Amino acid sequence: MKKKKYIILALILSNFFLIKAQSAIVSSGSDTSSSAGMVSSTIGETIYTTTSSGNGSISQGTQQAYEVSTYLGVNETDINLIFNAFPNPVTDFLTISINKDYKNLSFELLDSNGRLLESNEISSKDSSINMVKRLPSVYLLNIKKGKQTIKTFKIIKK
Repeated sequence: MKKKKYIILALILSNFFLIKAQSAIVSSGSDTSSSAGMVSSTIGETIYTTTSSGNGSISQGTQQAYEVSTYLGVNETDINLIFNAFPNPVTDFLTISINKDYKNLSFELLDSNGRLLESNEISSKDSSINMVKRLPSVYLLNIKKGKQTIKTFKIIKK
């Protein structure tokens, strides 16, 4: 009976050394960009799948970029925003591109707890936000005209 307990214990303990979850050994990778967009590749990832629907998409793999999506829109007819985050994945700057009048516009970058991290006036059609020192997290980017929030974007840095 004692020998049986030791065998069962040894089998259970040996399984802990065999269990591996959410790990990848990546040997190489690269980023290529042009005016049409950007492609990131990883060599060494064995499985990659994407599932899409009308509400969004989900990607499995070791290489995940920023996800930028409209979170809240208030009175969206006042301004037509084009919001691009590039290069993808963003490593340095988020760019806000506005194809209409940008006078009296500003942005606020908030963390997931609603704390203000950065705010500034938008002084041109293309404004950049330095994201180099930001940690992987969820951020909210408010675009404001005067004191009214026109659009809020949810930005996920992975």
